[in-house]
Amino acid sequence: MIPILLILVVLGSVLVFVFQYKTLWLVNEQLRLKGETTLNALISSGREGVVNENLFGSLDRLVINSLHDREIESLVIMDKNMSVLASSINTKNWNPRNIISKDNLSIVDGPDDITFSSPIELDSGDKLEDMDNRIGYIYLVFSKKIMQQEIGGITKTMTQVIFVALFLTAVFVLMITNILIKPILTLTNSSKKIEKGHYDEEIPVSGHDEIGELSRAFEVMRQQINVKMIETTRAKEEAVQLAKFRETFLANMSHEIRTPMNGVIGIIELLTLNTKLDATQKEYVEIIKNSSHDLLAILNDILDLSKLEAGEMNIAPKIFNYKSLIHKVKSLFIGKADEKGLKITSEYGNDFPEYVLADSNRITQILSNFVSNAIKFTDTGSVNISSTWKQKELGKIIIRIEVIDTGVGIDEKGQKVAFEEFKQLDEGSTKAFKGTGLGLAICSKLTNLMGGEIGVDSEKGKGSTFWFTFESDEIEAGSFKDSQSNKSKEVMESFDANVLLVDDEKINIIVAKLMLEGMGCKVTTAENGLEAVNKYEDGKFDVILMDMQMPVMDGIEATNNIKESFNNVPPIIGLSANAMVGDAEKFIAQGLDDYLSKPTTIAALKEKLNLYCRS
Repeated sequence: MIPILLILVVLGSVLVFVFQYKTLWLVNEQLRLKGETTLNALISSGREGVVNENLFGSLDRLVINSLHDREIESLVIMDKNMSVLASSINTKNWNPRNIISKDNLSIVDGPDDITFSSPIELDSGDKLEDMDNRIGYIYLVFSKKIMQQEIGGITKTMTQVIFVALFLTAVFVLMITNILIKPILTLTNSSKKIEKGHYDEEIPVSGHDEIGELSRAFEVMRQQINVKMIETTRAKEEAVQLAKFRETFLANMSHEIRTPMNGVIGIIELLTLNTKLDATQKEYVEIIKNSSHDLLAILNDILDLSKLEAGEMNIAPKIFNYKSLIHKVKSLFIGKADEKGLKITSEYGNDFPEYVLADSNRITQILSNFVSNAIKFTDTGSVNISSTWKQKELGKIIIRIEVIDTGVGIDEKGQKVAFEEFKQLDEGSTKAFKGTGLGLAICSKLTNLMGGEIGVDSEKGKGSTFWFTFESDEIEAGSFKDSQSNKSKEVMESFDANVLLVDDEKINIIVAKLMLEGMGCKVTTAENGLEAVNKYEDGKFDVILMDMQMPVMDGIEATNNIKESFNNVPPIIGLSANAMVGDAEKFIAQGLDDYLSKPTTIAALKEKLNLYCRS
């Protein structure tokens, strides 16, 4: 309100100034015009008196009569020699030659008066150039005081009128503000609060005019937004709880599955290394071994699904023999293919590279899923794995893998949803094939993560072709083989080391003990953390393998107890079925020196022993 009043005061002052200036100008022009008219009349009336040199005081009477006009301040009539004939002022020391023009009419506009001076000439039809035609001079002064007083009064009155009008305008503006502007400002402030997230503050609604309707509409919108925000917050909290529940469930499932997997993989390795097998038995054991490792890889991928969906999954490229990978995948499914009388084949493009740089685990997972589905949906014919490649740029190549089957095929509707989560191509109560509907969705996400493309080409009843692409660097096979060979020579095969093995699962103790003893280690076992603390002797052990989840005392508590109670504690390596992302870092931060997840392998144990027990 104060800014509006200031504006009105300034506006009023400007209006008064403009009015006063304009009035002064108009009145001054009128006074000037009146002065010229009076001057001409005096010249006409006094011409005869000048000729007769003020005979009988005619000019004196003219001067006296002229002074009846209050605006005439001075009047002087002179002859042609500028001698005063009649005057209203004392002209004793007055020199007219300094102020009167001899040649023509002169008007001097001063701040307080207007001075007129003019020659008096004979009244003749022809204007003579001869000076005898000029008989005298007249000097007239008009005062502005009366005019200024009148204008001052008018200005005062107008000022009062203007400021009364401005006051009434201010009152009107105030009324309009209360009626119109104030609700708009209130609505604006409420909108800003909503913009900042304050959805629970009610918007005031008053009146039934357009502003009231607008406020009412905003209030309805606020209520709807508030409801949505509450629902969103609740849904977010439920999603967080669900994610936490899923993470806990997956962690527990991972732990429980990895425990028996540790026994399976460990015994298979011991069976391979420590027993004599004929060729057929070796082939069977190798298939079991590959299957168990691939099952473990798939389990890891399922556990990482939440991370994959959140965009936090990392690709781990490494150099591998591409044809060996394809052969490995084929060997995994030969048994299933033979059961259905199907033939699994593979073919490669010309000059196909022997080694590639990519994430072999992800490629194996995608390809295994494609081959498994192809066998599942094919009753007669074959399944072919086709690999082609093309040069890209800067040593990069693009590899395309196709799995071609002669199965039932997929219609256009099925092709559109094939890579969506929880979508199966034979949905319904009569479906003939089992599955979760996650396999192809995971394949799609993994392919996108590797920067490749994925798709399917099919026709109902004529088979399907599932394909994906990935990028690789060109690898020189010779240098890769040499580096691998040199690396393997660095790993020791036998260790004269004393190991304290702590685990509450008898199967895990048996398997790990057999592995360690096969490497030349002497093994002392404990079935929980408290037993491990009691059996520990300073200087006796070269390394400790510690499980995490155990009764009586867990692995972290036992580790910290040993480190606090003894001086020369050897490296303590965690050996646990906890294999979620971040578990290793968490346990190491809590006191462990290193970490191995179950199921472990002889190679993994050798790597750790080689690191800590070389002497």
